[in-house]
Amino acid sequence: SQTYIQAYMSGSSTLTVKVYSPVPELADVLLFDMNGRQVARRNVFLAQGFMTFELPVMMRASGMYIVKVIGNSVNLKSNIVILK
Repeated sequence: SQTYIQAYMSGSSTLTVKVYSPVPELADVLLFDMNGRQVARRNVFLAQGFMTFELPVMMRASGMYIVKVIGNSVNLKSNIVILK
């Protein structure tokens, strides 16, 4: 079964990350700027199937960011543009 990630802005200050995990596990949702610096982190529980998580990004400057979801059996990455 495939893992899956989709990241999108669901408001001017909220980044929504949708993840599919084939197995239940703990994972980290991480946000990196283009310099590779981690700027946000949220520890989450991935149930089997689709899960949606939100990250507040009101303190982030506009620009390109990288969203990663990392767990024992998931290692997903997506680019996201944050526009203010």
